[in-house]
Amino acid sequence: MSIGNYSNTKSFQAISDTAFTAIGGPGAVVDIIAKQIGATLDSEYGTYTIDCNAQIPDFIVTIGNYQYSIDSVNSVTSGA
Repeated sequence: MSIGNYSNTKSFQAISDTAFTAIGGPGAVVDIIAKQIGATLDSEYGTYTIDCNAQIPDFIVTIGNYQYSIDSVNSVTSGA
């Protein structure tokens, strides 16, 4: 996976849940990704948030030999 200046080639097991709008992972990796996109830690809930108008780099995930790019327009959703 890669985003901004961060790239990680280590393999991870993953679960895809398209009904869930959050991304979870190892804490150290999540912290780095959050820093790359300018997210802010909400210590009350233990989650990161990002402004809906934020301009973030594309998030690239490699599964097997295929790369999938998640465009920033598809990765930031507005809250209710």
